[in-house]
Amino acid sequence: MAKKRNNFIELMRFLFSILVVGYHVQKSMNEHTNQPRGIFINGALAVEFFFLLSGYFMAMSLEKMAKIENVSIWKKWFNFMKGKIKGLIFPHLIANVLMVIILSVCYLDELGERMLDGILGLFLLQIAPLWTNLYEKALIVPEWYISAMLLNMLFMVPIFLGFKSLLKNRETPIVWILLGVLIIIMIIYGAITGFVFKQNFIYFLRGWAELCVGMFSYYITQWMKTREYNNWLTGLLELIAYAVPLIIGILSVNNMIQYISMGITVIFIFFGLQITFSGKGILVEKDILNKIYGILGEISLNIYLFHPPLVDLFKKYITRNFFARFFIVFPISVILALLYKFIWDCITSKDDEKKEKQNNISIKDKENENENKRKEENENSNNNIHLQKGSE
Repeated sequence: MAKKRNNFIELMRFLFSILVVGYHVQKSMNEHTNQPRGIFINGALAVEFFFLLSGYFMAMSLEKMAKIENVSIWKKWFNFMKGKIKGLIFPHLIANVLMVIILSVCYLDELGERMLDGILGLFLLQIAPLWTNLYEKALIVPEWYISAMLLNMLFMVPIFLGFKSLLKNRETPIVWILLGVLIIIMIIYGAITGFVFKQNFIYFLRGWAELCVGMFSYYITQWMKTREYNNWLTGLLELIAYAVPLIIGILSVNNMIQYISMGITVIFIFFGLQITFSGKGILVEKDILNKIYGILGEISLNIYLFHPPLVDLFKKYITRNFFARFFIVFPISVILALLYKFIWDCITSKDDEKKEKQNNISIKDKENENENKRKEENENSNNNIHLQKGSE
């Protein structure tokens, strides 16, 4: 019997997506002021959650890939990156098309410049030129997170798999090596630029470091799974681990302590992931809740991608009230994300049915082929018996 999946982490993905939307709505309210303040002003901390979660799943995937024999490192690397891009590319393109439509209708005078500046962003490369602040020029500015994640993985995956192969030790965490490589990159880049880091490069460093922290949480989780804990206590700690970053993201926190808030968020999420994935925390046992949480988690990425065009749209028409803007942008983002999921599921389910049908046909053909071989072998055996009797 298949083990039921605990989708509590999917609920967290959805809740942190609320922080992202709230942050960008708040930013659109205060973009002409030097020191914006208000609810959700620290909502950008949600990115720490998504980086750490991506790092956890990356470590899990790479450990499995490292055990596959007779496949080259570069083939594994290609398959890993292809899988990541495949899951992102369609909602990314839809979000950018939606942004172009809104710019054409509401900000026609900016369209040409925004399109020209956003070319690299269309290919999710806005973080790649580390010597500029190009991420600010993308059509969908929040996609810097996806660009940074992909760029980091582009380098981290072959390094990880290469050292795994070199060390011949499947249980050795390569995270320390990846952190060492990051320090070397920082030193080389700093020597070239006089240690004046552009925002693009800072985001690159942020992504690499937090992916490593997420990978650490994966290895500690494997150890925690073998230990016994008081699940009531660990469940309470798990709630606190996620609640603290959510509260920090919602409350109006002075920008002067932003980096302290970021560090606190990383620490709490780090421990929260270990409790969640070790199965020592809150277990969602009801199928209906697991299903709902699973859907909310699935649409969190699409909410992240689809809300920026809506922020630009309603920035033009709702200019004074944050809550009015937020409670329009967020529900519409959720509706668009659900609509995309419904359409995508319909398309992929048809493809899956087609593949399953083809597989069934192949299996049936194979069975027929085997049956014909058995009949042929039986006939040959009978002929040999007749020949033997005839010779006698």
